[in-house]
Amino acid sequence: MKKQILFLLCLFGAFVASAQSNYEFKVIASYGNNQKEPTGERLWAGTELRPQDRFVVAVGGYVGLMHKNGHTLEIKKPGTYQVAELRKQIPGSSQGTTKKYFGQVVSEVKKVEQEDLHATHRKYMAITGSVQRRGAAVKLKVLVPNAPLSVVEANEVLLAWMRPDKVVRYTYQITVRNMNPDQEQIVGTYSTQDTTFVLDLSKLEPYKDEQGFIVKISTKENPQIVADEFYVGVEENTERLKEVQNDLAGLNDDGSALSAFIRANIYKNHGFVADAIKYYMKAIERAPEVELFRLALIDYLAENKIVFRKVE
Repeated sequence: MKKQILFLLCLFGAFVASAQSNYEFKVIASYGNNQKEPTGERLWAGTELRPQDRFVVAVGGYVGLMHKNGHTLEIKKPGTYQVAELRKQIPGSSQGTTKKYFGQVVSEVKKVEQEDLHATHRKYMAITGSVQRRGAAVKLKVLVPNAPLSVVEANEVLLAWMRPDKVVRYTYQITVRNMNPDQEQIVGTYSTQDTTFVLDLSKLEPYKDEQGFIVKISTKENPQIVADEFYVGVEENTERLKEVQNDLAGLNDDGSALSAFIRANIYKNHGFVADAIKYYMKAIERAPEVELFRLALIDYLAENKIVFRKVE
């Protein structure tokens, strides 16, 4: 009799556990006072949504979802949503990369959720337009890269530096040379008044089999205001490159802020700092109203000891 009772208890426990794990979507990111109905339970990163559930996206809110097959869905429009109806928007194929990185992404979002979003040292920080402190040397301070830079995406290499002066608006000149040891060969020259620039290495002519280039940044108005030269090139470690490319190949980049955020985490996981920062910034550009993407970038910059500014 005791064995039968124990068996029934185990069976009941397994049934309950199965019912609890029978989710349709999991929340990757939630910004704003988004809630389940009718309970009013707040949606947080990691919240599970079952087929019978419905939830409300608040005005100005944002919800990023991962379906159980790995595909993602981004919701920005306020209103009430039925999980069963949202399921109809999801392709039938499996998306392995998103499921693989779900835990990492949710962990990052939860970190932001748990911090004070109104802390002045975090809320108003940015990488663009940073200004060097008074009394600093006229040497330009490069933010990205902050070390010799190897990238995965050669067609979009992010460079960023600090303004040498709050008042003067400089024109910055970017000069790129190949790795010819015998004779300097300039393969690209560019100018901008911004403090960020996206360099396309695929359009430059390398020296023989070299995959890298030397970059110099200076100001047109005063050639003495110049940054230390630095190396930029495609990652040459084929095993490391293959690992990240395998993860990227399994990601459906649909142009959403959520897909950019996941891509940033893939690069973060593999140690490609500039590529990661670029996609954090793309997530912000695609959904500027979602503060958690901006805060996640700020935390990542701090982790990598990259200086950033307070917006006045």
